[in-house]
Amino acid sequence: MQALAWFAPDLQPLLPSVYVQVDLAAFDRCPADDEWDLRLGELLAFKAEHGHCQLAGLPPPQQARWAGLAAWLAEQAAAAAAGQLPGPRAAQLVAIGALPPPAAQQTAQQPAAAASQQAAELN
Repeated sequence: MQALAWFAPDLQPLLPSVYVQVDLAAFDRCPADDEWDLRLGELLAFKAEHGHCQLAGLPPPQQARWAGLAAWLAEQAAAAAAGQLPGPRAAQLVAIGALPPPAAQQTAQQPAAAASQQAAELN
């Protein structure tokens, strides 16, 4: 707020409410964000056409058409599995059915973790 001391004194009481409502994330974008949004739109178009987000196992003519999208989705799934996909992006892909929900990912990892823990307890 000190940085805005130059602002008209009679309007300064309005600053906190205006300042809080500004979404600074909208101004902090890069070309990679735009590409991600375009790929998400492409995935939504695929889902609208096919009724699902399963890009693996398509017939060869469709594989060629959707190859770039399939590679992008595989990268997103790998990043999500490694915990490197930002939460909002992962949530969007989960919401449209392109990624399994986090609970399903954890459930798949739990048996291995439980076996490791039991082995450690026995030693």
